[in-house]
Amino acid sequence: MQQEQKLRIISNTFSTLVLAHKPLVVPGIALFIVLGVITETIRTASTLGVGEWIATALGILVGSLISYLSALRSRVVFDAGRGCVTWQHFGWPGRGRGSCPLDQVTEVQVLDDSSGAQRLALSTPGGVVPLTRYFSGIDPHNQNAAAIREWLSRAQSDPPAA
Repeated sequence: MQQEQKLRIISNTFSTLVLAHKPLVVPGIALFIVLGVITETIRTASTLGVGEWIATALGILVGSLISYLSALRSRVVFDAGRGCVTWQHFGWPGRGRGSCPLDQVTEVQVLDDSSGAQRLALSTPGGVVPLTRYFSGIDPHNQNAAAIREWLSRAQSDPPAA
């Protein structure tokens, strides 16, 4: 299950390179806790007072909110046929998306924050474009960056026929 949590390559063909991040661990833990609270509430329902019911409802609401907020999914697609890279983020604080022509990508970077976590970014003439909304200490950033560099080199040296 740990592997599914990381930003990872899900497809690497001559014409496309697709990376995706689908978190499962933290949302799963939060959901498990919510289910535990619900189960305990059902078990002790006859002995709960009004204040306890309100506290339980708030606990369920907060646990569900944590599960939802921690489930930010990302998808990055390098498409040689269209000549662009697109990225999409789904989850809180809303959806985000963008694109950039492949010929504008000058470098693939691994950015560091002050805590040692990292994230992938592309350098373009317009500036640095992060590919994810988050920094992470568990994603295989250097391996992903190497795979992107290799794919870009191949796609830019021998573009597919239109």
